[in-house]
Amino acid sequence: MAINQDKLDITKQLEQFGLDEETAELYLALLKTGPQGVVSIAKRLNKGRNVIYRLIAELESRQLVSVAGKSFGKEYTALDPAAFEGLIAREEGRTSQMRASLDTMIDGLYAYAGGKRASKIVHYDGVEGLAGQLESYQGKERVPRLRALACV
Repeated sequence: MAINQDKLDITKQLEQFGLDEETAELYLALLKTGPQGVVSIAKRLNKGRNVIYRLIAELESRQLVSVAGKSFGKEYTALDPAAFEGLIAREEGRTSQMRASLDTMIDGLYAYAGGKRASKIVHYDGVEGLAGQLESYQGKERVPRLRALACV
């Protein structure tokens, strides 16, 4: 029972890294058993070969499995768990690129739709809140027009 609970806990952790339950199950099986071909993986996991090929492709796209060619087929091996650090680094890079192009994309989408950015009302507590907001726009190409309203 403890082994199944451990596997369930690890599977949930792998899901936080973007692996679905089936893909996590395949990664864990390869990690535990070492190199295997598709037929033996399919038998071990009680899944069809077409499903295994799809799951392997997902692991390959995340660079979590290696492929070795044999004269009679391919064998797949789970990469060392430290490979998840590379997964995080790639996601951070991708997120950084998305963040850098966000304003341009939003402006382009509004232009495509023929509209302008909608006005937004935001409440800031005191001068410190407003000053903090202005600081967040330092170095930006576009700074929003701010109107302050004092309520006493």
